[in-house]
Amino acid sequence: MKLKPARGNRDGYGAKVRLHAGGAVQYREAHSSGGYLTQSSSILHFGLGAGTAVERLEVLWPGSKEPQLIRSPRIDTLLTVQQ
Repeated sequence: MKLKPARGNRDGYGAKVRLHAGGAVQYREAHSSGGYLTQSSSILHFGLGAGTAVERLEVLWPGSKEPQLIRSPRIDTLLTVQQ
């Protein structure tokens, strides 16, 4: 998943994403590094295992109070989410 905020911060750093699939919830936060002298990809990866569908994604953008909801996104593809 690639995040595209409306302005500023071009990679969506600070955005919090929750994925709901098969009764489980996965959480990722977009950030630029993982530790000392490291660099992370701006693309967020989620694994579904044998799952075949995602019920919804919730993207909480920096400075927002309510999450952006995406219902039934396609799987096995690079999804770009615009704020």
